[in-house]
Amino acid sequence: MNPNLDRSSLYFLIFLICAVALLAMAVQIAQAQESRFISLKDAIDIALVNNIELKRSSYQVASSKISLGQSKAAFFPNLSASASASQGYSRDYDPMTDVTQNRESHSLNLGLSTRLTIFDGFGNIASLQNARRQLLANEESLLRVKDSVIFETFSRYLQVLMDEELLASERENLTAQRQQLERIEEFYKVGNRSLADLLQQQAGISQAELRVLQAEEYLNISKLQLLKMIGLSPSMDYEVEVMPIEDLVSELASGDVDVQLGMALENRTDIRSQAFSIEAVEKQIKAARSGYWPTLSLSAEVGSGYNSSFEYADFSDQILDINPDARVGLSLSIPIFDRSVTKSAIERARVQLDNERLSLEDLTQTVTFEVQQSLFDYQTSQKQLEAAETQREFARQALEVTEERYDVGSAILAELTLARAQYVAANNDWIQSSYSLLLSRVALDYYAGRLDACPALPL
Repeated sequence: MNPNLDRSSLYFLIFLICAVALLAMAVQIAQAQESRFISLKDAIDIALVNNIELKRSSYQVASSKISLGQSKAAFFPNLSASASASQGYSRDYDPMTDVTQNRESHSLNLGLSTRLTIFDGFGNIASLQNARRQLLANEESLLRVKDSVIFETFSRYLQVLMDEELLASERENLTAQRQQLERIEEFYKVGNRSLADLLQQQAGISQAELRVLQAEEYLNISKLQLLKMIGLSPSMDYEVEVMPIEDLVSELASGDVDVQLGMALENRTDIRSQAFSIEAVEKQIKAARSGYWPTLSLSAEVGSGYNSSFEYADFSDQILDINPDARVGLSLSIPIFDRSVTKSAIERARVQLDNERLSLEDLTQTVTFEVQQSLFDYQTSQKQLEAAETQREFARQALEVTEERYDVGSAILAELTLARAQYVAANNDWIQSSYSLLLSRVALDYYAGRLDACPALPL
């Protein structure tokens, strides 16, 4: 410390250091409380990590991989080791000496055995094929769940963007209403407008404020639903990144229903998953039929032992030279009566097969309906957007003309209020139609099973 500094200078320096530290803390707190921006890619990536249904599907895939490994291991021999030790007590009587002696003995038995199934009626082969088909079915199902999570996240994200634009439209209307009120107040002061116009405009502002509050509520709900979808805390404050939705609507390669349906039946992972499930049950029937076949297995065993009562050889001699033995054998088991266990297993598998085929038929019908409806929705959205653009332009022109007429006194306030309400409604319809067109276009890719090629998604 500089000895030339007096006490007041020292206090001032300490105060300055504390002020700088507090200012730095305030900046950090403000940055921490600042709203986080979430892009569409961020939302999709977070949803793919946090979604519960996707995690469950991934666990099913992991379980299927374990089952497949277990089915492969059935082709290998098993190997087991055994060891047993005992201690015995006995009394020996010697008639020559008329003496009874207590004897104590120790024994140890060691064994190593293996068994290999040579033939089991092709049951192990069918079980392996069943496990492979089941794994493929679960992997395809996981892909479909992933597409569903992506599409649902995109829908929620798009809803937030749309509600933000609707809120901006209502706020713009409120600003215009307040500016109109200022003009009416000036007209009223000079006697060009009546008190009724002034009161009516004030009532219109109150209604516009209510519409802004409702739009804010809708936006907050949409943001909560997006947070729930991607698995984040509902207390998180965030802003979404604006997207140029007009540039994201891609042209449809073909508007023919049969073409779209053909692509869906070929690309939909849930249909492929159901087809693999059917094949898995067919292999399960073959595995159940193996119960009618004989089973042939090969076994081998080696072992040795030690007994302390054998006094002419020590432990190593007995284990390594005297007592080792080995056995190799074939075992053939022919089923004669198994209390209808095999028959019941086959019947249950056949019922399951019929159920899986019925599920595939129902899924095919559902896909057909989804593709047709999504194609109709897309075509209708195109026409609605064209009509909304035309209506919005006419409403804008009508509002401008009515405002000019009202300013010169050739139109009443009711006409101006109606023209403004029509423009706001037309503008909101145009916003909703724009987002509806993009959503229906992406929905068509989703239901057709080609979401990975959709240009509107950052995949």
